Amino acid sequence: MKWVVVTEMNKPWVDWAGPKQFLLWPFSAQVAIPGSDSLNAAASKLEKAAQLAGGGGVILLSVGHGGSASTGDGGTDEGFFDLAPHNFRVAGNNAILTGQTGSTGKTPAEISVYYDVAPKFADPKIKAKSRKEQDEEDAQSNDASVSRLAKTRLANWERYLKVGKAFQANRLGAMILLTCKVGLATDFLKRARTQLGVPIAAYKSRVLGNPVTYYADSAATIPVATRTRIYLEGDKDGQGTNVEMGEFWIPMPPQSVWTVIP
Repeated sequence: MKWVVVTEMNKPWVDWAGPKQFLLWPFSAQVAIPGSDSLNAAASKLEKAAQLAGGGGVILLSVGHGGSASTGDGGTDEGFFDLAPHNFRVAGNNAILTGQTGSTGKTPAEISVYYDVAPKFADPKIKAKSRKEQDEEDAQSNDASVSRLAKTRLANWERYLKVGKAFQANRLGAMILLTCKVGLATDFLKRARTQLGVPIAAYKSRVLGNPVTYYADSAATIPVATRTRIYLEGDKDGQGTNVEMGEFWIPMPPQSVWTVIP
């Protein structure tokens, strides 16, 4: 069993994830996913991380962004987190997917956890198709651009599910999302947990990372150490999660700031 840090290559995150800082080294491992990796290459590295973690192991996912979105009705099925830095975004119920158009400025996601769920209408006689079913039809279209994009979305979905199978096959103990506010999207996370087959923990606050420089004394000008600290937004230096432990370990806030989907 190991704790595996899956990290992007950008500073300061990659520095925090390295063996010079992370507390559990050598009882942990690092898997780096460059931003240039394809979705398939990133998925293979996530599967490698599951193998390294082993039964009961934990993946710390630090590869990009996350968040939640209000539906206006108190729903919590809108959210997202990245499984890779640029091209493996997992999103919620009304996600705009690869090749689709929608809200101006909204970044398309590769996966919607509701991709295989058909919308329900008040009239039970009206039966809608899920987006997956529609793509299965469009994949047979004579319009090459329509069929190509539909096949891409279907392939992304299958690759995502295959990552979940790898998590389950290796009996992964948990995945902790080191990303922002997605812990507020509880229904979204519950569905992702079912598909990935692993308990998920996420923060309800924004996760920040910054280098911290140490000097021998207040008069010194040459630093004796510089380490990266991760902590939660709103915590001032020396308070809450913004303390030295954040240079070696994940932020540990009050329970109310976590969401854990067992």
